[in-house]
Amino acid sequence: MSQLDMNGPAPSIYVLGPCQQINDWYAKNMPGSTTSMKDYSHVLNLSSSDFEKLQLEISSLPFDDHGMKSYEDKQHWHVWASEFCGTRFDTAILDKNRMEWLIQAMIWLRRRNNINSKRRRGRRRVPVSASSEGEAARPRVVWVAATPNTSGEPIEKNLVVRFLKTTNELEEALPWFNLMDLKDSSKSLGPAFVDSIGPTQQPDIHQGLVLMQIVKHLYKAEVSVHPWAGFCKKFVEPEESQTMKSMLLDDEQNIRSTIIVLYCDTAICVESGMDLLYARLERLQACYGARVRAFPARAEALAARTKIRDLQALDDLARTSGSWRPITCYPVRKCSLEDADQTVHKRQESSGGECVRIKHRGDNGELTCIKTDAPERRKRKRHADIMESMPLWFHQEFVSTFATCGEFRVFIVTKQEPHSRRGLGGMIVAIAHTLNSTRDSDTMHVEQATDATFTKIGSRLRLEGLKQFAMKTFNGLRARDDWKEAFESLEVGVRLDVAISPNLPESFFVNEITRWYEAAFFSDDIAAEPKYTLCEEFARAFTAYLSKLSVP
Repeated sequence: MSQLDMNGPAPSIYVLGPCQQINDWYAKNMPGSTTSMKDYSHVLNLSSSDFEKLQLEISSLPFDDHGMKSYEDKQHWHVWASEFCGTRFDTAILDKNRMEWLIQAMIWLRRRNNINSKRRRGRRRVPVSASSEGEAARPRVVWVAATPNTSGEPIEKNLVVRFLKTTNELEEALPWFNLMDLKDSSKSLGPAFVDSIGPTQQPDIHQGLVLMQIVKHLYKAEVSVHPWAGFCKKFVEPEESQTMKSMLLDDEQNIRSTIIVLYCDTAICVESGMDLLYARLERLQACYGARVRAFPARAEALAARTKIRDLQALDDLARTSGSWRPITCYPVRKCSLEDADQTVHKRQESSGGECVRIKHRGDNGELTCIKTDAPERRKRKRHADIMESMPLWFHQEFVSTFATCGEFRVFIVTKQEPHSRRGLGGMIVAIAHTLNSTRDSDTMHVEQATDATFTKIGSRLRLEGLKQFAMKTFNGLRARDDWKEAFESLEVGVRLDVAISPNLPESFFVNEITRWYEAAFFSDDIAAEPKYTLCEEFARAFTAYLSKLSVP
């Protein structure tokens, strides 16, 4: 029994009369804010004395200030009503529809009593609870979104969330599906984020926008969405004082705590002035006392896009566990792959397969590592020339299994675990297997990973071993001393891109740590209906982290 019920009178057992409705009447006539007491009395079919006792018991329960707008609020009421019905009625005799009607009836009877109680109290000030104060003080969230797709093409397949229901049906069924917001986003972000939202159309929505809509619904403070180009222009180009006044103060010119969430393609943002944005944030904090921060923080954004810190962390974990991973030759050091017949050259500040090139020995491209046979003078000149042209290139050991076995994209989100590190544990919510086509380099085959996937690619490894390896890596990254600077986003979740070693015995290794806000979810290929479930998992984890995130 819930704590709320313990404060009222001793519970009574109410005997429902025989069902007077036929077929699916209950499902089509659920109680709501306009249901009359006469209707409740008639449909519940209680004796007059039992109905009076039920009203008296509900009116004696403590005032509950939860609303009915958010998913969490609705869950709160449903849990309370389910427990209440389970201890007051013989629910074993009820079918599913009548049981749900009864639960909804108790919710609205209780809420009606709350409203009447609030009116009776008039304008008397109610003491604010500590939790309410915390919610009121939460920072507003400014969600900034960008995509390389600026030509008006449809949403990229790996990023789209497709809905089978129409817009009208979704607005009725999903509390977070806000059509007005989506129309605004369609105007500001374009078809690369929102498509087909007419009343009878089945919408296609970018995963980031779906995720943001759910966060907006769950988070107990203001959340707004902005296109990268427009936001960057308003935030970076004006005078600092103007940025402060227009974006970081409220209507009464008081400082607003603000979290700027950069849900952006790294390459696009780098080209468009991400460094300028972070620099301005630091200036506004230092010179104007602005209470603002970006997510991800500057250190992690830089680490992710330059890749080196991530690779070093993975090297550290592999060295500690004695597991295999490909050799990485880092910039401006003695070359550790000088004798390799072929290596993979990669450029910093790139994503996916962009700027990945397989080169043979002797073809150094734009590498900055130092070869032993090069004349000293040529080394210095080459080093100086390349260092002037950022970003840098590095190279890695060639791994043949990428072509034959593909990669496993392991999606992990955090959950509340009081006894785990910083009160959070991890759970795997999806695993995609991707394999590039041998006929078309632009085509990728994507499916949900199973044990059969390993058999199909000729591997003796299995799904359970992959899960254990991924969780061990995730926990190892979160345990690092530099987690706050380089891996803070893992407090929400991550996508680990895992491959299989080319040597025997086979083993797993992490090819790349892909931040969740930059990761394709492949929802159209791996998610069961409804397709937004993966967005929902990350939205819940991110909302939980936002709710305890402080702004300096």
